[in-house]
Amino acid sequence: MDANNTTDWRDNKGLPECMMYMLQNEIMCDVTFRVGDDRTPIKAHQYMLSSRSAVFHTMFEGSLPEKGDIILPDVDEDTFRDILKYFYSDDITITNNNVKEMLYAADKYMLAAVKRKCETVLKQTAQSEHATKTLQTAYQYHLSDLQTESLDYIEMNTKACLLSEHAVSLSKDCLEMILKSDYLDCTETDICQFILQWGKHQCELAKLEPSGGNIREALGSVLFLVRFPNVEMKFFSEAVANSCLLTSDEMVSIYQSHFGVKSKAFPSSLRAPVFTRQTYSINRYGQITGPMGSSGNQSLIFLSDKDIWLKGVVIVLPYVQPAPYGYQQNQVAISISIRIMNDSNEEKIHETKQTTFGPNIAQIWQMNFTKPVRVYSMRDYIIEMDDIGRQTNYGTNCKESVTDQQSGVTIKFKNSQVSGAGTNINQGQFVGLSFKPYHYIMRRRMASVATDITSKITLNDGVNMPLFGLGVWRATPGPGGQTEQAVQIALQKGYRMIDTAEMYENEADVGKELKKSGLNRKDVFIVTKLSENGYDRCKKIFKESLEKLDVPCIDLYLVHSPKSGKIIETYKAMLELKEQGLIRSVGVSNFGIHHLEGIKSHGLPVPSVNQIELHPWQQKPDIVKYCRDNNIAVMGYAPLVKGQRFDDETLCEIAKRNNKSPAQILIRWSLQHGFITIPKSVHSKRIEENMLVFDWSIDDEDMAILDNSPDKSCKPWNPCDVPWTG
Repeated sequence: MDANNTTDWRDNKGLPECMMYMLQNEIMCDVTFRVGDDRTPIKAHQYMLSSRSAVFHTMFEGSLPEKGDIILPDVDEDTFRDILKYFYSDDITITNNNVKEMLYAADKYMLAAVKRKCETVLKQTAQSEHATKTLQTAYQYHLSDLQTESLDYIEMNTKACLLSEHAVSLSKDCLEMILKSDYLDCTETDICQFILQWGKHQCELAKLEPSGGNIREALGSVLFLVRFPNVEMKFFSEAVANSCLLTSDEMVSIYQSHFGVKSKAFPSSLRAPVFTRQTYSINRYGQITGPMGSSGNQSLIFLSDKDIWLKGVVIVLPYVQPAPYGYQQNQVAISISIRIMNDSNEEKIHETKQTTFGPNIAQIWQMNFTKPVRVYSMRDYIIEMDDIGRQTNYGTNCKESVTDQQSGVTIKFKNSQVSGAGTNINQGQFVGLSFKPYHYIMRRRMASVATDITSKITLNDGVNMPLFGLGVWRATPGPGGQTEQAVQIALQKGYRMIDTAEMYENEADVGKELKKSGLNRKDVFIVTKLSENGYDRCKKIFKESLEKLDVPCIDLYLVHSPKSGKIIETYKAMLELKEQGLIRSVGVSNFGIHHLEGIKSHGLPVPSVNQIELHPWQQKPDIVKYCRDNNIAVMGYAPLVKGQRFDDETLCEIAKRNNKSPAQILIRWSLQHGFITIPKSVHSKRIEENMLVFDWSIDDEDMAILDNSPDKSCKPWNPCDVPWTG
């Protein structure tokens, strides 16, 4: 439509309406997108898209701007038009029918507001028997809070959730998250029944016979999270023993466990539902007195310094007027209605219960909720109780902050503006809380803990990568050198991942020993790195690395460091090599959060892996959290601290307590944190010792000691802090 021939379309319209009219009628559009499988042409305005999304701004104005029509094969036409509608008018419609597509687009174009709206829609199913479906979506799109909320609900309603039609469609990673929990509300027999159903479903999808062997293959390391010694013997004998799911030795160990012999293959500790955990209480009042008049709702704000499950609220009951002499006073029934709301005024629970008050009844009463309420640390929550229409007793000399010494939880109280009946931080009817600490057993997002030397993690691009391997940094190259010897021994012992790099100058030695081993190429995972960046250099050096390693493709190719700049052009070159089938997965090394954000801001897929220095003295918690929240696997180099801490007094004490070497403690620390780890050694004995870390664990107390080691790098500089130069 010609804007010059239209005289009235702007009249009586606001800016959003005018902008939408220009979009819909293609007035002054300066960019064309080819969208979806059909490559449907959709026109838009660069300035409008750039004003709403950093990804589009970089696309049009970055160092390598897009030219000509822009192909968007991964976003369907309806979704792209919905996103444009949001850009031009702030109007967004998200339903259960389009939420996954909108989430993908919001993630791709870094639209935080759209992503939050999607989370709001998904929360409706997070608290239902369909929580497994929401968990899968939250995992796929890196919605960490929604993932936690889904897992919380599954913990408290496990059996109902596992019976949901969506449960068998869970990915192996999500299934692993659930089975890692010690706090599931179902029997181990229920879990065993479900994993058999899940395995059969995976076989159907792969068009395989649902045999025990194929189900075992589908489950992989998840099988060893099932606590078979706690499965009912009758069900185990009928459904498992004859299925070929387990080996003969594994079945013997399970039968023996019923006669007091601990199984070495499978855990045997009992799971306990959330509501059976130990309960703690805090009381904030100094003394009880009365009466206090009632003229409205009672309300108070509280904040916890740690995540907790709120189990109940302790209140003071109504005042009992002394009876005249000679008269007997009866007990009186009363309804108490309490609600808990978060800092977004979202109601988390609203329950009404009956109790009695009167002579010979305690003045204090604890109202326990039907289900505990998940309370996040350092967030305000409001307790509100409906007006009971009676004079009440009340607590005085109340504390503003109370710490429970056993759990270490501190609760702080604040005045609520909606309280109309005298309750405040100094006095009132709310005199205490009961709670259970929140346990983080399965909260290491995107972290797979290795159970044996063959354990793998599924990267964000679908590639399966071992969690344990051999590093060859500073292993001398050349015939008869340390690299050849180390790789040969490691492959013979069962290592199935080798980490090398261009700058190590030993890629050829790795390739030589891989070929000599006679192992199938696809059974050994090869990681190498580009030392200096640049588009042309990447293409040239990659070809050389491929020839030196003597392999048809490289499993994981990393940008070794951000320090030489040219990150985007280098990364694009790697992605092109991946599209050609020469690289299976693209990652980075020594990248900080700002470097990873730089990649995202250019509309590029996040790396599959970030390899950084990791050990108790260099933990980089901010980078680790960012990577896991964005589905980037964390790979740790220098897990042995280059041998510089083997004489550390604390480390040696922990090693002695566990009857292990300091090196084994450090490797196990990495594994228990879910890091991919590559301990380096060139000595046969140590290479073997380093792999003996899968049939034992460091207890929580010793892990906490290691976690609290001083943050001190063993490098004179930290490449993660290098400024972003693109």
